[in-house]
Amino acid sequence: MECSDREREETRATHTAGRAGERPGGIAPADGEGRAGRRTWFPPEPEHVLDLAARPGARLVQNGDQLLTVLVESLERLEKEKLQGETPMAPALWNQAGKSYTPKGEDWFTDYVKQHLGEDLRGRGLVLNREVVIRAGEGEGRGERTDLRVDALLISESEAPESVTVIVEAKGCWNDELDTAMEEQLAGRYLANNASCRHGLYLVGWFNCGQWDKEDWRWRRAPKYGLDEARERFEEQARVLSEKGPRVRAVVVNAALR
Repeated sequence: MECSDREREETRATHTAGRAGERPGGIAPADGEGRAGRRTWFPPEPEHVLDLAARPGARLVQNGDQLLTVLVESLERLEKEKLQGETPMAPALWNQAGKSYTPKGEDWFTDYVKQHLGEDLRGRGLVLNREVVIRAGEGEGRGERTDLRVDALLISESEAPESVTVIVEAKGCWNDELDTAMEEQLAGRYLANNASCRHGLYLVGWFNCGQWDKEDWRWRRAPKYGLDEARERFEEQARVLSEKGPRVRAVVVNAALR
């Protein structure tokens, strides 16, 4: 006996909704979330749906994967619109002494990124359904202190605030742990045994350029391959690490002079 068109549609819809535990609206739980992830899913408010249609770049954040995507997009804007924009702001990350230029350092770079994220995500209100909180320097001592921690809090009148978190580890391209810190520090130390946070972002400030003073010891340590290769290397490393456990993304921000 043949099924009616309506019966076929209902069967197809049931099959699709059951795949991989998809949530309403096509929002799938992040890898490893399982039942815990489904318990913390909240349906979007009608006004948020309208805002999504009216405001390009606005996002709803339901899980750590989505918060990672929001951060990656924001850092891409940092490079395109500020550091390498029409009026480039990259010189703000450099020291100048006459014709000599040297990077200001990792702490300065991290603070600059923190300020940008605050302006871009909180100031512009791009995360519609959560309050974004950005903190720096959490931890007991050197090697245990995270560079940035980004929490996206869902405030409810009836329940305690529910949050998703991403830990950001930032390195200058001259750091002698540049190739190992993503695995050993971010994934292996900050995320491995962290029940409250399983998402990390490895951020590299790429300062390589012809204006960098060759007498600076950091220039001698910096890799001599190009920006595109750097992005490919670290994105591949993040992909491999994400297959093992914590979810990791990598972003290389071009902070070079031009």
